[in-house]
Amino acid sequence: RPITWTDILVDAVERYDFTFAEWVHNLHRRQLGVGFPAPWFDASTILVQDSKEASPTFSVISFLKPFSYEVWGMIFGLIVFSAIIYWKMDMLISSRRRNITGADLFFPAMAFTQHHIEWNPSTHSQRIFSFSLSFWALIMGAAYTANMASFLVAPDQPAYTEITLKQATEQGAKVCARFGAAVENQLKRSYPGLKIVSGEAFSDTYLKLRNRECLVMATRASDWSKYQRDTEVNPSCSLQWIGRAE
Repeated sequence: RPITWTDILVDAVERYDFTFAEWVHNLHRRQLGVGFPAPWFDASTILVQDSKEASPTFSVISFLKPFSYEVWGMIFGLIVFSAIIYWKMDMLISSRRRNITGADLFFPAMAFTQHHIEWNPSTHSQRIFSFSLSFWALIMGAAYTANMASFLVAPDQPAYTEITLKQATEQGAKVCARFGAAVENQLKRSYPGLKIVSGEAFSDTYLKLRNRECLVMATRASDWSKYQRDTEVNPSCSLQWIGRAE
C-alpha cells in the first residue's frame, strides 16, 4: 500500500525522541501511540452547530398544523360526501323527494367535533352509517389531539442535535466547510456522498451556519478556539462545539 504521512510519523517517533513538524493531531494517530505533548495547534476536525432557538410566531391558523392541508381537504370532502349519503338514505326511506338541507351537512360536521346533538337515525342502515362516521371521527379526533400535543412539546426540545458525519451522509444533511481548506478536502475523501456547503472565508462559513444553510459546520479545533468568541462570527454566542468528526 502507499506510504502515508501517518506511516512517516509513526516511524519517526519509533526512531527518534521527538519530531518537529505541523503534524495533524487526530484520534487515529493517538491510538497508534503517538503523543502530542505540546498542543500548539489542534488540527483535528470538530463539528459546530447553532443552538439558537427560533423565535415563536403567532398565527391565526396554528390550529391547522396538526394535520397537513391534504388531510384537512380529505376531512372536508368526507363530511360533504357523508351529508350526501345520509340525504340519499333519508330519501329512500321516506319515499319522498326533498332537497338537501344544511342539517344534512351540519350533523356530519358536528360528528367530527365529537358533538352529535340530536342526530337520531331512525333505521338500521342509518344507524350503521352513523356509527361508522362517529368511529372515524373518534380516530381523527384522537390523532389531532396527539399531533397537537407533539407541537406543544417540540419547542421545549434542545435546539441542537448531535450527529456524526456518517449519519449526515446517510440522512442527506448539509455540512458547512471553508472552500478549498484541508477540512473540505478531508470530507470529500472520507465521505464522498456528503453534501458540503462551502464558504469563501471563515466568516462566510459561519454566516451560512447561522442562516441554517447547513445543519453543522466542520472546522479545525484551533480555528474554532480562535473564532468562538468573535462577535462578528458568533454574535449571540449560540454556536456550540457538539463533537469531533472522528
